[in-house]
Amino acid sequence: MGDKTKIDSDVVREAIREHSRRGQPEKGAQLRKLWGDGSDPKEIPSELLDFSGIKSEKASTGILEMPPRTGRGSGHEKWAEFAAEVSDLDPVVLKKMNRDEIVEILESREIIPLAGEEVPEPTHEDS
Repeated sequence: MGDKTKIDSDVVREAIREHSRRGQPEKGAQLRKLWGDGSDPKEIPSELLDFSGIKSEKASTGILEMPPRTGRGSGHEKWAEFAAEVSDLDPVVLKKMNRDEIVEILESREIIPLAGEEVPEPTHEDS
């Protein structure tokens, strides 16, 4: 799930600007250095690229994408896969939980924002 969004120079520039806007220039500098050093985009830590409010418990790379809460792609399988990627929950336990229980535990651990509190992702359009 972490590599679904292509990481290119536009994504990196927007992330650097967003870090600056949020008062986190050290993250922007770290991202600029990794990108400038020619690091494989798949190896860039997700916290440098992700502004969705996801706080992974595990080291993750790429851009994390939380499954939708309703509609297409919001089923148990997608949420269990996502939870396994961002938490230390055992996949066997996740398989036994229903989708709502998975969402609830991720919210209670503050891995994902509460419903309705999601942060809109920055756009890649110039103002």
